[in-house]
Amino acid sequence: MDPEETQEKLETRQKKMDEISMALLLNKTHYQKYLSKTDSQKHTEYLEYIEKCGNFRSNIIDITKTLLADPDPRSNTTVSQEVLESFEQYSKTLIKYLEIIRDSEESYKKNFINDEDADMMFPESAMNQPFLPNTTTMSPRTKSGFRRKLQEKRG
Repeated sequence: MDPEETQEKLETRQKKMDEISMALLLNKTHYQKYLSKTDSQKHTEYLEYIEKCGNFRSNIIDITKTLLADPDPRSNTTVSQEVLESFEQYSKTLIKYLEIIRDSEESYKKNFINDEDADMMFPESAMNQPFLPNTTTMSPRTKSGFRRKLQEKRG
């Protein structure tokens, strides 16, 4: 392998890594602006895809509703096998996604939200707790002064 081929492969690899990084790090709008400047063909393909989605929107929704009503591929002869397989994968992916969201919301509510304090930034239950500083880092003199003041307040 000569050095020119190696350099060309490295540049190709670097370009692919840059594309992946930009796609993952930029929001949708900025990524489209980036694509329009760096890869006009991909940008044009994306714009055509968006336009076709708009043009066929009602058909896509009708087919999706039909497949949701009866997802059994043996009983559905209105669409191709490719569409049935894609829909099955799409619906499985959505189900996993929705289960993850549901489980994470339930876990959050269970672990972090007390129902009566849910809408408060500084809930009453937290406000009633006494503030106790970390005494492990205090000098002995400061610690004894703190204890004395705390006892005076209590007693």
